[in-house]
Amino acid sequence: VDSNDQPLNITNNYLEMWFDHGVNPTDASYEYVMLPNQTKQQVEEYAKNPSITVLSNTSSVQAVKENKLNMIGANFFTDTVQNIDFITANKKSSIMTKESADYLEISISDPTMKNNGTIEVE
Repeated sequence: VDSNDQPLNITNNYLEMWFDHGVNPTDASYEYVMLPNQTKQQVEEYAKNPSITVLSNTSSVQAVKENKLNMIGANFFTDTVQNIDFITANKKSSIMTKESADYLEISISDPTMKNNGTIEVE
């Protein structure tokens, strides 16, 4: 390594995925799970008994529970009161929870960075 060399940053896409909804789809939806570093056999076994529950897959809220880890990931897409499982939010937000017998961890963010005021979560 030559200390006089400048760092070289290389950026490139390594994966591109999409689902072709067609032209003007009505009530179209899909679900998928990313399973990195899994063999074909492991993916087939997971497909027989997935460890997730889709709690909501609507234009207002998309939420999934990972049952083994007892975690919920939810995206709220409207500035209206929406409820999934035990989480209620009144603004656009991304919320993650992890529940155990002793505690509840919660993470809240505003990916739009446009909300004014507060995000109320119950």
